[in-house]
Amino acid sequence: MRKLAPYLIGAAILFWGFLFVLLPGYLGMEDISFDTEAAYDFNTGWSWTDAAGQQQSVTLPVKLPAAEGETVTLTRTLPDTFVPGASLCVRTSLQNIRVLVDGKEIYSRGAVKGTYLGRVFGSSWNLIRLASGCEGKTLTLELYSPYARSSGIVNAIFYGSRTALLYHIAKTYMPGFILSIALLLIGLVIFVRHFVLHEKKYNNSILLYLGLFILLAGFWTAGESKMLQFLFGNSLFLLLLPYLSLMLLPVPYLVYMDSLLGEGRHRGMVPFAWFFFANFTVCSALILTQTLDFYQVILWTDAWIGVGVVYCLVCCFYDAVAYRSRDARIQVWAAIVLLFFSVAELFNFMFSSLMNVSNYLRIGILLFVAINGVASVQKIEQLNEAEREKAYLQKLAFTDLLTGGANRTAFYRDLEKLLAEKQVITVVQFDVNGLKFINDHYGHSSGDIAIRDTYTCIQDAFGSLGTCYRMGGDEFLSLLPSEDSEALARATEQFREQVRILGMQRDYPFSVALGSSVYHRGEQAFERSMELSDEKMYENKRSSKLSREDIAAANLM
Repeated sequence: MRKLAPYLIGAAILFWGFLFVLLPGYLGMEDISFDTEAAYDFNTGWSWTDAAGQQQSVTLPVKLPAAEGETVTLTRTLPDTFVPGASLCVRTSLQNIRVLVDGKEIYSRGAVKGTYLGRVFGSSWNLIRLASGCEGKTLTLELYSPYARSSGIVNAIFYGSRTALLYHIAKTYMPGFILSIALLLIGLVIFVRHFVLHEKKYNNSILLYLGLFILLAGFWTAGESKMLQFLFGNSLFLLLLPYLSLMLLPVPYLVYMDSLLGEGRHRGMVPFAWFFFANFTVCSALILTQTLDFYQVILWTDAWIGVGVVYCLVCCFYDAVAYRSRDARIQVWAAIVLLFFSVAELFNFMFSSLMNVSNYLRIGILLFVAINGVASVQKIEQLNEAEREKAYLQKLAFTDLLTGGANRTAFYRDLEKLLAEKQVITVVQFDVNGLKFINDHYGHSSGDIAIRDTYTCIQDAFGSLGTCYRMGGDEFLSLLPSEDSEALARATEQFREQVRILGMQRDYPFSVALGSSVYHRGEQAFERSMELSDEKMYENKRSSKLSREDIAAANLM
């Protein structure tokens, strides 16, 4: 799940995004754009016929006593002072709408009994242009909702130029929209940061899932901000965006918590994340087949989100007590904050006006993101520091401090792998001639230089063919994962020439003996190949003019 979740979430988002890029043209939806000037209140002078047949005056906004599925009809006369060619601005709350002038339909959104992907278009803005010459005519507004809580809701209405109406809406809802954009940017930065860390090999899944969570939260709040309709003009897509994001929101959150607290410590988190993705899939199928509406499935999802937050809270509390985990203590407070505002939002969604939803949860998510952003940065720094320390200790374990090359420990590590993978291995052994003499007569610093010079010569000549190891003292060894006699001869010649040149440049006598052998799997033990290369090296040492005996003799003369 941990590896698949980003791709599953991405696929889900792309699926719905692709679907609703096509839907506007198919459904003939209207794009909303800026064009003219002025705006006026249009909330008085309305009349409504009650159940007893009595006509009553109504001032908007109002919640009229209407039964589930009952169409609410309001009428009024357009005044003589009505601005010619102006537009009405009507906000529907889980309702379909139909507008008539003198009994002639001029606008509708959603059929009286149903729409594509559900019984209503959801909550959306409706800008209805009135033709010139409509002054004095009767304006009729019909609102239908299959839900009892939204039946009878008539929100405030304004009229005027489309530009002025859009400005009024933007002024009212821009703060929430800006917050959504901020969440999207924060989520994107964190998401990208994950891959930056991946390139540096200090990677973990904490940032990945935190970034996905914040991105989905940003999409959800953006959809609830009531502003995106004026950017995309697709109210159906905007109905779906917050619901789809909300249904997917628990998936990265649960996996994020699992990564933060310790992968696999709480075995229920990843299966719970799978449950929410399955819930998203099932609910999407029910919506696409018009079995259920978004409004119906979202209450189920909201309830399970509450359960998920409580579960995470219990896990964090347990870790805070049992393991004295600082991360868990922070998450306890973050989960409490999120749970509090989630419950407040649930009650707000169920019992208050649909004009002002998501405000509580928007605040809760902002605080949650702030808490987790700080905590995650600290956690990542801790993990990176631990990773760097681990890498440093590993380097110390496998690196010769004097030469900076591989050491004996690295030799045995690599040898095991080579023996398992290669049929043929060439072994070349080296030994610095007269190192004790150099140390005794020229100082240990000169001896160290001789050792480093030897490594440099070996690396320059044999480095492209294999790995050079300092086995200890003045002994070196190269493992070449092949048998190429010509390449070995060229490297040997280059090595001897480089040693000869260095020997002429140093104040002390400098030379290196070498010997090689070839290991063939199944023909002999690798230890025997080591012995053969060692014998050849000492044979070379004995024949060298700068053997230990020659050096001593030269010193006595």
